[in-house]
Amino acid sequence: NESAFCRQYYLKEINIPEGVKSIGTFAFLNCRSLKEIVLPKSVTKLNVSTFEGCENLEKINLEHVERIERNAFENCKNLKGEIVISDCTTKIGTCAFELSGITSIVIGKGITAIESGTFRSCHNLKKVILPDGLTKIDKYAFCHCENLTEVVIPPSVKYIGDGAFWGCKLKD
Repeated sequence: NESAFCRQYYLKEINIPEGVKSIGTFAFLNCRSLKEIVLPKSVTKLNVSTFEGCENLEKINLEHVERIERNAFENCKNLKGEIVISDCTTKIGTCAFELSGITSIVIGKGITAIESGTFRSCHNLKKVILPDGLTKIDKYAFCHCENLTEVVIPPSVKYIGDGAFWGCKLKD
């Protein structure tokens, strides 16, 4: 449901029951103490700003999620380590991981476009592996990722938007 646990500052962990298909818009917005969330296989969609502002969220399994809407993990500063977007995922929305703490990301074959600002200002991000079949990296997709040094861009990419990698330290 929309805003179901919004601003529950002391919520530390939650297990979503099997059968839930979608997590509502702003469902966990600014749940600053939330460290871990377990998503069942039935959850296929994370709506707008689902976990935005969950500053202490450390891990989440996105294995069965098909759609990650805009700002879903924005400002999740402690979401660190590698994030794997599975082949079943077909959308990662604008600014979905902006200002998160991720260090590397592997994106599955279901994604054909990286939207504007999707990984903007991920200051810990060092490595990105993009899938064959990706055709578009939109403007500012990875800008201000000042520790990003390695990106594997497949030959299928036909468009890279303005400032997509501005402020990165990419190697040749």
